[in-house]
Amino acid sequence: PPCGLRRPYIERLAIIMIDMRHLPADVLYKIYLEATGPPSNPRSWPKVHLDSIPLVLSRVCRSWRLAMLSYTPAWSCFCVHDVKVTTLRLLATWLERSNTSNICFFAKLRANDRTRRASERRFSPVARHFWAILKALLNEQHRWECAIFRVNGLNNVGSSGMFNMPNLRLLDFGIQ
Repeated sequence: PPCGLRRPYIERLAIIMIDMRHLPADVLYKIYLEATGPPSNPRSWPKVHLDSIPLVLSRVCRSWRLAMLSYTPAWSCFCVHDVKVTTLRLLATWLERSNTSNICFFAKLRANDRTRRASERRFSPVARHFWAILKALLNEQHRWECAIFRVNGLNNVGSSGMFNMPNLRLLDFGIQ
């Protein structure tokens, strides 16, 4: 807007922001559901990433943060696509904020670094982060409701002992 109209324009925006900060939690939950899509579609689940919808909504203001932190469905379905240290930390955040709710996830991961020689691949940072992410997810296997894995570069899954997945409805494991 022209210089003379900026002040009223800014004041109107400020009023809108104040009103948005005082939305009831149930309205905020509906905004979250509209932004992510149906929870039955794994492609609509938020990625475990700094710019994901649950984290962005929780940064708007204090009341939105408190509402999002208490809304466990926002943290109970997610996608893991990166094999990085930050992904592992964020995954821990998701698992903590989902509380004791069942979880649904889609994990699309690389198990090793193809740029390294075969003898070095299992010790690469990519391989270490892959196994750390897998271990974090396996530690919560008793809460798995839907688990979808797509893994590149994994030769042998092996066995980690007994599995405890009483809530599991879907397990889909694809190795590429």
